[in-house]
Amino acid sequence: SLPLTLYLNRFYTVEFFQKIKTLLKEEGVFTLSIPSKENYLSPELKDLDACIFHTLKKVFPKIVLIPGEELRFLVSVRGSLTGSPQELALRFSSQEVPFKYINQYYFFTKFLPWHMEYIRSVLEKHKARINYDFEPTAYLYGIKYLNSYFKSGLNKLFLWMSHLKISFLFVFISFFFLFVFILRKEFIVPLSTVGMGAAGISCVILSILGFQIIYGYVYYKIGLINAFFMLGIALGSNFSSSLRSKFSLFLPLSLFVFSLLFFSFPYLFKFLSLKTSVLSFLIFFLSLGGGILVGIFFPLANCFYLRKKRQEKELAKKAGFLYACDLIGGAGGGIVLSVVFLPLYGIIKSCNLIGIFLIEEAIFLYLLLKR
Repeated sequence: SLPLTLYLNRFYTVEFFQKIKTLLKEEGVFTLSIPSKENYLSPELKDLDACIFHTLKKVFPKIVLIPGEELRFLVSVRGSLTGSPQELALRFSSQEVPFKYINQYYFFTKFLPWHMEYIRSVLEKHKARINYDFEPTAYLYGIKYLNSYFKSGLNKLFLWMSHLKISFLFVFISFFFLFVFILRKEFIVPLSTVGMGAAGISCVILSILGFQIIYGYVYYKIGLINAFFMLGIALGSNFSSSLRSKFSLFLPLSLFVFSLLFFSFPYLFKFLSLKTSVLSFLIFFLSLGGGILVGIFFPLANCFYLRKKRQEKELAKKAGFLYACDLIGGAGGGIVLSVVFLPLYGIIKSCNLIGIFLIEEAIFLYLLLKR
């Protein structure tokens, strides 16, 4: 099967293969297969097959490739693994095991040396990124391969975006906020609300995916993670009433603290991946913390419009507008994170990118409110 989800991607990563390696005996053989072709590999297939090949190569010293409509990998730690059809036929005959549909000649048709050498040489030369739990390269290549079946510009878009560096995105976001700040300063608050909504849903999604990647299941934990996030919103909203007099300070501060929370995600995930499930509750507190910051931000954002005397109808309109911005950010953030950021950049870089985005918002919001 293709690694078309982060859950399935777990079975094609360095971390998973390392666990398999610890379970294999000296003569043990591990096998898996992915889509391929015998005589020609399209660019998308090259990326996918080479990614899995180089990922396996990072863990296992012995790899035998069996070409076909599915490329089968046979790997071993030591042992006497071989791809020679003569040797395999000899071993088969010596075992004297009665088979109805397989005989020693089967190996000469399946283990064709020129096919095996061709596939290996192509994959050896093709540069592809290694696949990790939190850097799911095979997930991206799997999506690109699936998209190649359809005539669309998605592959070109993914290819272009995959070469974008975070530094470029940082500069782009900076100029965008600077442009808005110069032309329409008052739009910084709605934009920050959109960003906070996107960050809130991203916090929940990353908590769920991080839990699933680390522990291999999630199921009812999804409800708990969401419940902790909603509890955080309730607590933050209640606490924000005591901060209204200093909203100009705590509004950008909540964004800055949220950025630190996102920067801490990768470190916590890596820490938990080395520990037992006893500490899994820490992920719930990540979700709780994100909810508290979202709960603090929204009421304080409304204080921006309350600082000037306005008619009740106008205030209601502004409050509704900010709420709409929050929902737009939540919807857009969930889509962009799931469809773009996670396949292209993985969890670690996505967390860093969101953190940078929040810092940008905090800076320009602070500059606006201190005036």
